[in-house]
Amino acid sequence: MTETIYEKKAKDIPGRQLPNNRRQIGQPGLDSPEVFIEDYAFSYARRLSEREYSGCVVGVLVGEYADGRQADKILIKGVLEARDVLRHDAVCFTEDNWAGIYRDIRDYFPDMQIVGWFLGGPGFLLEDEERQKKIQEDNFGGGDKVFLKLDSAEKEQRMFFYSEGEMKELPGYYIYYERNTEMQSYMAETGTVAAVVE
Repeated sequence: MTETIYEKKAKDIPGRQLPNNRRQIGQPGLDSPEVFIEDYAFSYARRLSEREYSGCVVGVLVGEYADGRQADKILIKGVLEARDVLRHDAVCFTEDNWAGIYRDIRDYFPDMQIVGWFLGGPGFLLEDEERQKKIQEDNFGGGDKVFLKLDSAEKEQRMFFYSEGEMKELPGYYIYYERNTEMQSYMAETGTVAAVVE
């Protein structure tokens, strides 16, 4: 994807002002949601995906819908690793997994909600679009969640949005920069702060 720097001043919208300090990846489309992912969260997800050499890593994206309407403008503030969800080369969220994820949201991102998920690594799950769609439908229902795919072997990042029963790749998204003490606290207290050291 093409990376360009976005310098236009964000306009006020009801609910939350869009981040001014951001860069554009690709060409966000007019008929798709605008997705903004905070740089520290994005870097953490990327490092998690690069950590896994033989399989995949799965995580949950937490944030908010900036304008109060779902799916129009999505701000991703944090990434939570979903531990122990890979079983026999399949992604399986159990009640215990969800309890741990919601506990982490309560402890580290109390004002945020689940806005999507990510899958990273060099594994074959990255190539199986039907399985990704099934994971989306089974665990991240509704038409308002995004999916971030991080291929550590190819060094590619792709963002998708579930709409009308299909996983549609977004033509672009934004990485934004702001103080993210919630993400830093999560990494420090879960012992994963070394994962994002450059």
